[in-house]
Amino acid sequence: MKKKVAIIIKSLKNGGAERVVSVLSNSFNKNYDFDIILFDSRGIDYSYSGNIIDLKFYKLDTKFFKIFHFLKLLIKKYKLYKIKYKNNYDCVISFVTNTNKLHMQTYMKNQKNIITVHNNVSIQKNFKTSNKNKLLLSNLYKKADEIIAVSEGVKYDLHSYFDISNEKIKVIYNPININEILEFEDETIQDNKLRSIFEKHDVLINVGSLNDQKAQWNLIRSFSEVYKKFPNTRLVIFGRGKYEQKFQTLINGLNLNNLVILAGYSKAIFTYMFKSKLFLMSSSHEGLGMVLIEALACSLPVISTDCKSGPREILAPNTDVTKTTTKLELTEYGYLTPLMTKTFQSIEKPLTKEEYLFSEAIQNILSNNDIYEKMRKNALNRAKDFDLLNVSKIWKELI
Repeated sequence: MKKKVAIIIKSLKNGGAERVVSVLSNSFNKNYDFDIILFDSRGIDYSYSGNIIDLKFYKLDTKFFKIFHFLKLLIKKYKLYKIKYKNNYDCVISFVTNTNKLHMQTYMKNQKNIITVHNNVSIQKNFKTSNKNKLLLSNLYKKADEIIAVSEGVKYDLHSYFDISNEKIKVIYNPININEILEFEDETIQDNKLRSIFEKHDVLINVGSLNDQKAQWNLIRSFSEVYKKFPNTRLVIFGRGKYEQKFQTLINGLNLNNLVILAGYSKAIFTYMFKSKLFLMSSSHEGLGMVLIEALACSLPVISTDCKSGPREILAPNTDVTKTTTKLELTEYGYLTPLMTKTFQSIEKPLTKEEYLFSEAIQNILSNNDIYEKMRKNALNRAKDFDLLNVSKIWKELI
Protein backbone atom coordinates (compact mmCIF):
# COMPACT_ATOMS: atom_id res chain seq x y z
CA MET A 1 0.00 0.00 0.00
CA LYS A 2 1.26 3.48 -0.91
CA LYS A 3 2.04 5.95 1.85
CA LYS A 4 -0.35 8.90 2.10
CA VAL A 5 1.54 12.17 1.75
CA ALA A 6 0.32 15.78 1.72
CA ILE A 7 2.04 19.05 0.87
CA ILE A 8 0.64 22.30 2.29
CA ILE A 9 1.32 25.59 0.51
CA LYS A 10 -0.58 28.84 0.07
CA SER A 11 -1.03 28.55 -3.71
CA LEU A 12 0.56 27.38 -6.95
CA LYS A 13 0.90 30.88 -8.37
CA ASN A 14 4.29 31.98 -9.69
CA GLY A 15 7.08 31.75 -7.13
CA GLY A 16 10.14 29.69 -6.16
CA ALA A 17 8.56 27.52 -3.45
CA GLU A 18 5.56 26.96 -5.72
CA ARG A 19 7.83 25.71 -8.51
CA VAL A 20 9.45 23.29 -6.07
CA VAL A 21 6.03 21.87 -5.12
CA SER A 22 5.25 21.47 -8.82
CA VAL A 23 8.48 19.56 -9.48
CA LEU A 24 8.19 17.38 -6.35
CA SER A 25 4.51 16.56 -6.90
CA ASN A 26 5.20 15.32 -10.41
CA SER A 27 7.90 13.08 -8.93
CA PHE A 28 6.06 11.97 -5.75
CA ASN A 29 2.79 11.03 -7.40
CA LYS A 30 4.25 7.79 -8.78
CA ASN A 31 5.24 6.57 -5.33
CA TYR A 32 2.63 7.98 -2.95
CA ASP A 33 -1.07 8.59 -2.52
CA PHE A 34 -0.58 12.31 -2.82
CA ASP A 35 -2.55 15.49 -1.95
CA ILE A 36 -1.68 19.17 -2.35
CA ILE A 37 -3.49 21.30 0.25
CA LEU A 38 -3.82 24.90 -0.96
CA PHE A 39 -5.14 27.98 0.81
CA ASP A 40 -6.26 29.31 -2.57
CA SER A 41 -6.39 27.23 -5.76
CA ARG A 42 -7.26 30.14 -8.05
CA GLY A 43 -4.73 31.11 -10.73
CA ILE A 44 -2.52 27.99 -10.75
CA ASP A 45 0.60 28.70 -12.84
CA TYR A 46 2.47 25.39 -12.57
CA SER A 47 1.78 21.81 -13.56
CA TYR A 48 1.20 19.36 -10.72
CA SER A 49 0.30 15.77 -9.98
CA GLY A 50 -1.95 14.51 -7.21
CA ASN A 51 -5.23 15.67 -5.73
CA ILE A 52 -5.84 19.36 -4.98
CA ILE A 53 -7.64 20.19 -1.73
CA ASP A 54 -8.67 23.85 -1.69
CA LEU A 55 -9.19 25.37 1.78
CA LYS A 56 -10.49 28.58 0.12
CA PHE A 57 -8.71 30.99 2.43
CA TYR A 58 -9.09 33.93 0.06
CA LYS A 59 -7.45 37.22 0.96
CA LEU A 60 -9.98 39.94 1.67
CA ASP A 61 -8.54 43.45 1.83
CA THR A 62 -11.37 45.08 3.74
CA LYS A 63 -11.25 46.86 7.09
CA PHE A 64 -14.24 44.82 8.20
CA PHE A 65 -12.45 41.53 7.64
CA LYS A 66 -9.28 42.66 9.40
CA ILE A 67 -11.30 43.05 12.60
CA PHE A 68 -11.96 39.31 12.49
CA HIS A 69 -8.38 38.24 11.73
CA PHE A 70 -8.27 36.09 14.87
CA LEU A 71 -11.52 34.35 13.93
CA LYS A 72 -10.17 33.73 10.43
CA LEU A 73 -7.07 32.10 11.93
CA LEU A 74 -9.17 29.79 14.10
CA ILE A 75 -11.19 28.72 11.05
CA LYS A 76 -7.97 28.01 9.15
CA LYS A 77 -6.67 25.83 11.97
CA TYR A 78 -9.95 23.96 12.27
CA LYS A 79 -10.25 23.25 8.53
CA LEU A 80 -6.64 22.12 8.20
CA TYR A 81 -6.80 19.91 11.31
CA LYS A 82 -10.03 18.35 10.04
CA ILE A 83 -8.43 17.45 6.68
CA LYS A 84 -5.35 16.01 8.36
CA TYR A 85 -7.47 13.94 10.72
CA LYS A 86 -9.86 12.72 8.03
CA ASN A 87 -7.13 11.65 5.59
CA ASN A 88 -4.80 10.19 8.21
CA TYR A 89 -1.62 11.05 6.31
CA ASP A 90 1.64 9.24 6.96
CA CYS A 91 3.61 12.41 6.24
CA VAL A 92 2.69 16.10 5.91
CA ILE A 93 5.14 18.64 4.44
CA SER A 94 4.61 22.41 4.58
CA PHE A 95 6.28 25.16 2.57
CA VAL A 96 6.98 28.81 3.55
CA THR A 97 6.79 30.51 6.96
CA ASN A 98 3.07 31.21 7.48
CA THR A 99 2.11 27.76 6.22
CA ASN A 100 4.77 26.16 8.44
CA LYS A 101 3.26 27.95 11.46
CA LEU A 102 -0.23 26.71 10.68
CA HIS A 103 1.09 23.19 10.09
CA MET A 104 2.76 23.11 13.50
CA GLN A 105 -0.29 24.66 15.19
CA THR A 106 -2.29 21.66 13.92
CA TYR A 107 0.46 19.15 14.75
CA MET A 108 -0.59 15.49 14.87
CA LYS A 109 1.60 12.93 16.63
CA ASN A 110 0.62 10.01 14.41
CA GLN A 111 1.92 11.76 11.27
CA LYS A 112 5.48 12.66 10.29
CA ASN A 113 5.57 16.45 10.33
CA ILE A 114 8.09 18.15 8.03
CA ILE A 115 8.50 21.87 7.48
CA THR A 116 10.59 23.43 4.72
CA VAL A 117 12.24 26.82 5.15
CA HIS A 118 12.85 28.75 1.92
CA ASN A 119 14.26 32.02 3.20
CA ASN A 120 16.29 33.62 5.96
CA VAL A 121 13.47 34.10 8.43
CA SER A 122 15.51 36.46 10.61
CA ILE A 123 15.39 39.04 7.81
CA GLN A 124 11.57 39.12 7.77
CA LYS A 125 10.35 42.28 9.47
CA ASN A 126 7.85 40.71 11.89
CA PHE A 127 10.56 38.45 13.36
CA LYS A 128 13.31 41.06 13.22
CA THR A 129 11.34 43.54 15.33
CA SER A 130 9.41 41.26 17.72
CA ASN A 131 10.94 38.91 20.27
CA LYS A 132 7.45 37.51 20.87
CA ASN A 133 7.12 36.43 17.22
CA LYS A 134 10.65 35.06 17.26
CA LEU A 135 9.96 32.94 20.36
CA LEU A 136 6.63 31.71 18.96
CA LEU A 137 8.18 30.59 15.69
CA SER A 138 11.15 28.99 17.43
CA ASN A 139 8.87 26.91 19.69
CA LEU A 140 6.65 25.88 16.77
CA TYR A 141 9.56 24.87 14.56
CA LYS A 142 11.10 22.78 17.33
CA LYS A 143 7.94 20.63 17.34
CA ALA A 144 8.60 19.47 13.76
CA ASP A 145 9.96 15.97 13.20
CA GLU A 146 12.21 17.29 10.43
CA ILE A 147 13.19 20.81 9.36
CA ILE A 148 14.35 21.13 5.78
CA ALA A 149 16.46 24.16 4.87
CA VAL A 150 16.89 24.88 1.17
CA SER A 151 20.50 26.02 1.65
CA GLU A 152 23.35 25.94 4.14
CA GLY A 153 22.78 29.67 4.59
CA VAL A 154 19.18 29.12 5.68
CA LYS A 155 20.33 26.35 8.04
CA TYR A 156 22.87 28.72 9.59
CA ASP A 157 20.14 31.36 10.01
CA LEU A 158 17.75 28.91 11.74
CA HIS A 159 20.46 27.71 14.10
CA SER A 160 22.00 31.07 14.98
CA TYR A 161 18.82 33.17 15.16
CA PHE A 162 16.21 30.72 16.44
CA ASP A 163 18.51 28.46 18.49
CA ILE A 164 17.37 25.33 16.65
CA SER A 165 19.75 22.38 16.91
CA ASN A 166 21.87 21.75 13.81
CA GLU A 167 21.06 18.05 14.14
CA LYS A 168 17.37 18.77 13.58
CA ILE A 169 17.96 20.72 10.36
CA LYS A 170 18.69 18.95 7.09
CA VAL A 171 19.70 20.78 3.90
CA ILE A 172 17.91 19.63 0.75
CA TYR A 173 18.43 21.89 -2.23
CA ASN A 174 15.46 22.80 -4.40
CA PRO A 175 15.30 20.42 -7.36
CA ILE A 176 14.98 21.20 -11.05
CA ASN A 177 13.97 18.80 -13.80
CA ILE A 178 16.80 19.27 -16.28
CA ASN A 179 15.30 17.01 -18.93
CA GLU A 180 12.10 19.07 -18.94
CA ILE A 181 14.07 22.33 -19.14
CA LEU A 182 16.19 21.07 -22.06
CA GLU A 183 13.01 20.40 -24.06
CA PHE A 184 12.65 24.20 -24.44
CA GLU A 185 16.08 24.69 -26.01
CA ASP A 186 14.89 24.65 -29.63
CA GLU A 187 11.45 26.16 -29.03
CA THR A 188 10.50 29.31 -30.93
CA ILE A 189 9.46 32.46 -29.06
CA GLN A 190 5.76 32.97 -29.82
CA ASP A 191 5.46 36.66 -28.94
CA ASN A 192 6.37 38.57 -32.12
CA LYS A 193 7.77 41.66 -30.41
CA LEU A 194 9.91 39.69 -27.97
CA ARG A 195 11.05 37.26 -30.68
CA SER A 196 12.40 40.20 -32.68
CA ILE A 197 14.27 41.56 -29.64
CA PHE A 198 15.85 38.20 -28.79
CA GLU A 199 16.84 37.52 -32.40
CA LYS A 200 18.45 40.91 -33.02
CA HIS A 201 20.07 41.73 -29.67
CA ASP A 202 22.16 40.35 -26.82
CA VAL A 203 19.53 39.98 -24.12
CA LEU A 204 20.33 40.27 -20.42
CA ILE A 205 17.46 38.50 -18.67
CA ASN A 206 16.02 38.67 -15.18
CA VAL A 207 13.12 36.64 -13.79
CA GLY A 208 11.40 37.52 -10.52
CA SER A 209 8.56 39.34 -8.83
CA LEU A 210 8.77 43.12 -9.16
CA ASN A 211 9.25 43.92 -5.49
CA ASP A 212 11.67 45.05 -2.78
CA GLN A 213 13.31 41.64 -2.37
CA LYS A 214 14.21 41.25 -6.06
CA ALA A 215 15.25 44.95 -6.27
CA GLN A 216 15.32 45.18 -10.08
CA TRP A 217 15.61 48.99 -9.99
CA ASN A 218 19.33 48.28 -9.47
CA LEU A 219 19.42 46.29 -12.73
CA ILE A 220 17.71 49.06 -14.68
CA ARG A 221 20.08 51.70 -13.33
CA SER A 222 23.17 49.51 -13.86
CA PHE A 223 22.07 48.71 -17.40
CA SER A 224 22.11 52.43 -18.26
CA GLU A 225 25.93 52.18 -18.02
CA VAL A 226 26.18 48.86 -19.89
CA TYR A 227 24.23 50.18 -22.87
CA LYS A 228 26.70 53.03 -23.42
CA LYS A 229 29.46 50.55 -24.29
CA PHE A 230 27.33 47.69 -25.60
CA PRO A 231 24.52 49.30 -27.61
CA ASN A 232 23.31 45.94 -28.95
CA THR A 233 22.30 44.79 -25.47
CA ARG A 234 18.75 44.80 -24.12
CA LEU A 235 17.49 44.16 -20.58
CA VAL A 236 14.32 42.05 -20.39
CA ILE A 237 12.68 41.56 -16.99
CA PHE A 238 10.03 38.86 -16.58
CA GLY A 239 7.69 39.02 -13.59
CA ARG A 240 4.70 40.72 -12.01
CA GLY A 241 4.48 42.89 -8.93
CA LYS A 242 3.73 46.14 -7.17
CA TYR A 243 6.68 48.04 -8.68
CA GLU A 244 5.72 47.66 -12.33
CA GLN A 245 4.62 51.28 -12.74
CA LYS A 246 7.57 52.61 -10.73
CA PHE A 247 9.98 50.63 -12.90
CA GLN A 248 8.36 51.90 -16.09
CA THR A 249 8.68 55.48 -14.82
CA LEU A 250 12.37 54.84 -14.04
CA ILE A 251 12.90 53.36 -17.52
CA ASN A 252 11.27 56.40 -19.12
CA GLY A 253 13.27 58.81 -17.00
CA LEU A 254 16.58 57.15 -17.95
CA ASN A 255 15.61 57.25 -21.65
CA LEU A 256 15.74 53.45 -21.81
CA ASN A 257 12.40 52.97 -23.62
CA ASN A 258 12.57 49.91 -25.88
CA LEU A 259 15.96 49.09 -24.33
CA VAL A 260 14.59 47.79 -21.02
CA ILE A 261 11.43 45.72 -21.39
CA LEU A 262 9.07 44.70 -18.59
CA ALA A 263 7.74 41.49 -20.16
CA GLY A 264 5.32 40.31 -17.45
CA TYR A 265 4.86 36.67 -16.49
CA SER A 266 5.53 33.87 -18.97
CA LYS A 267 5.05 30.11 -18.71
CA ALA A 268 7.64 29.71 -21.49
CA ILE A 269 10.44 31.31 -19.48
CA PHE A 270 13.01 28.63 -20.37
CA THR A 271 12.51 29.35 -24.07
CA TYR A 272 13.55 32.94 -23.35
CA MET A 273 16.46 31.87 -21.16
CA PHE A 274 17.93 29.69 -23.89
CA LYS A 275 17.83 32.68 -26.25
CA SER A 276 19.52 35.06 -23.76
CA LYS A 277 23.14 36.13 -23.31
CA LEU A 278 23.38 36.52 -19.51
CA PHE A 279 21.19 36.01 -16.45
CA LEU A 280 21.13 38.81 -13.88
CA MET A 281 19.87 38.78 -10.28
CA SER A 282 19.83 41.78 -7.94
CA SER A 283 18.05 40.32 -4.89
CA SER A 284 18.55 41.76 -1.42
CA HIS A 285 17.93 38.32 0.07
CA GLU A 286 17.00 34.78 -1.00
CA GLY A 287 16.72 31.33 0.50
CA LEU A 288 18.49 29.59 -2.35
CA GLY A 289 17.67 31.40 -5.58
CA MET A 290 16.22 28.54 -7.60
CA VAL A 291 16.04 30.72 -10.71
CA LEU A 292 19.86 30.85 -10.75
CA ILE A 293 19.98 27.06 -11.02
CA GLU A 294 17.41 27.13 -13.82
CA ALA A 295 19.50 29.73 -15.65
CA LEU A 296 22.59 27.51 -15.34
CA ALA A 297 20.56 24.61 -16.76
CA CYS A 298 19.98 26.84 -19.81
CA SER A 299 23.78 27.27 -20.10
CA LEU A 300 23.61 30.91 -19.03
CA PRO A 301 26.48 32.63 -17.20
CA VAL A 302 25.08 34.35 -14.10
CA ILE A 303 25.75 37.65 -12.40
CA SER A 304 24.18 37.88 -8.95
CA THR A 305 24.39 39.91 -5.78
CA ASP A 306 26.05 37.96 -2.97
CA CYS A 307 22.94 38.12 -0.82
CA LYS A 308 21.93 35.89 2.08
CA SER A 309 21.64 33.18 0.97
CA GLY A 310 22.06 30.80 -1.95
CA PRO A 311 23.90 32.63 -4.73
CA ARG A 312 27.28 31.92 -3.12
CA GLU A 313 26.43 28.24 -2.57
CA ILE A 314 25.38 27.92 -6.21
CA LEU A 315 28.09 29.98 -7.91
CA ALA A 316 31.02 29.51 -5.49
CA PRO A 317 30.23 26.22 -3.71
CA ASN A 318 33.67 25.74 -2.16
CA THR A 319 33.65 29.05 -0.24
CA ASP A 320 32.37 30.02 3.21
CA VAL A 321 28.57 30.44 2.97
CA THR A 322 28.62 33.12 5.68
CA LYS A 323 31.00 35.30 3.66
CA THR A 324 29.69 38.36 1.79
CA THR A 325 31.83 39.98 -0.87
CA THR A 326 32.61 43.70 -0.99
CA LYS A 327 34.11 43.55 -4.48
CA LEU A 328 33.58 41.68 -7.75
CA GLU A 329 34.18 37.96 -7.30
CA LEU A 330 34.76 35.91 -10.45
CA THR A 331 33.54 32.29 -10.29
CA GLU A 332 33.42 29.38 -12.72
CA TYR A 333 29.81 30.23 -13.56
CA GLY A 334 29.70 34.04 -13.45
CA TYR A 335 30.17 36.83 -10.94
CA LEU A 336 29.14 37.52 -7.37
CA THR A 337 28.79 41.23 -6.65
CA PRO A 338 28.28 43.30 -3.48
CA LEU A 339 24.72 43.90 -2.33
CA MET A 340 23.11 46.93 -3.95
CA THR A 341 20.48 49.29 -2.54
CA LYS A 342 17.59 47.71 -0.63
CA THR A 343 15.16 50.59 -1.15
CA PHE A 344 13.85 51.93 -4.44
CA GLN A 345 16.18 54.40 -6.16
CA SER A 346 14.70 57.00 -8.47
CA ILE A 347 16.27 58.69 -11.47
CA GLU A 348 17.36 61.69 -9.38
CA LYS A 349 19.86 59.66 -7.36
CA PRO A 350 23.28 58.94 -8.91
CA LEU A 351 24.39 55.35 -9.40
CA THR A 352 25.96 53.82 -6.31
CA LYS A 353 29.39 52.22 -6.23
CA GLU A 354 27.73 48.79 -6.08
CA GLU A 355 25.56 49.51 -9.14
CA TYR A 356 28.67 50.56 -11.07
CA LEU A 357 30.37 47.31 -9.99
CA PHE A 358 27.39 45.28 -11.20
CA SER A 359 27.55 46.98 -14.60
CA GLU A 360 31.30 46.35 -14.66
CA ALA A 361 30.73 42.61 -14.12
CA ILE A 362 28.34 42.53 -17.09
CA GLN A 363 30.82 44.39 -19.28
CA ASN A 364 33.70 42.12 -18.23
CA ILE A 365 31.87 39.02 -19.46
CA LEU A 366 30.53 40.64 -22.63
CA SER A 367 34.01 41.83 -23.59
CA ASN A 368 35.78 38.49 -23.08
CA ASN A 369 34.41 35.72 -25.27
CA ASP A 370 36.83 33.09 -23.90
CA ILE A 371 35.57 33.62 -20.33
CA TYR A 372 31.98 33.73 -21.58
CA GLU A 373 32.21 30.41 -23.42
CA LYS A 374 33.96 28.74 -20.50
CA MET A 375 31.18 29.83 -18.16
CA ARG A 376 28.55 28.53 -20.59
CA LYS A 377 30.20 25.11 -20.68
CA ASN A 378 30.46 24.96 -16.88
CA ALA A 379 26.88 26.09 -16.26
CA LEU A 380 24.94 22.95 -17.20
CA ASN A 381 27.31 20.67 -15.29
CA ARG A 382 26.74 22.73 -12.14
CA ALA A 383 22.95 22.63 -12.63
CA LYS A 384 23.06 18.83 -12.74
CA ASP A 385 23.99 18.81 -9.04
CA PHE A 386 20.42 20.02 -8.36
CA ASP A 387 18.65 17.66 -10.75
CA LEU A 388 15.42 16.05 -9.60
CA LEU A 389 16.89 12.54 -9.95
CA ASN A 390 19.42 13.33 -7.22
CA VAL A 391 17.21 15.42 -4.93
CA SER A 392 14.12 13.18 -5.07
CA LYS A 393 16.13 10.24 -3.70
CA ILE A 394 16.89 12.26 -0.57
CA TRP A 395 13.22 13.21 -0.14
CA LYS A 396 12.05 9.62 -0.57
CA GLU A 397 14.47 8.43 2.11
CA LEU A 398 13.12 11.14 4.43
CA ILE A 399 9.42 10.38 3.90
